[in-house]
Amino acid sequence: MKVTLLDTETGETRESSGISTFSWAENNWSCDCNRETFFGVETEGNYCLGGKRFLVIRAEVEGEHDYECSLEELNADYPRELLERHKLTSNYGNQHTGAGSLSTPKRGIDGNFPPIDQPA
Repeated sequence: MKVTLLDTETGETRESSGISTFSWAENNWSCDCNRETFFGVETEGNYCLGGKRFLVIRAEVEGEHDYECSLEELNADYPRELLERHKLTSNYGNQHTGAGSLSTPKRGIDGNFPPIDQPA
């Protein structure tokens, strides 16, 4: 699956390709533990970080083992408030992954997405 990740603290984004839909939605890439590595962040400790900071904001089915999945499903471990703030719920038309089916949150003047403490 091809995804775009958002760091909700900095507004930076990163793209990834080749990791399965299942991994993003329910496995090792479904929380901040692995998502943070795309941004050069490494939290020490042997515990799950949960979902607090790094959201999938765009996704496309890419490989033969990928399947359509909503942005809410790809970010199921993250607080609903965070998803709402970044317009990633079905309330904003984000039903399923696939070409052209997702709206991407607006970027600021500097080209980055707004941090979590600023309205989207």
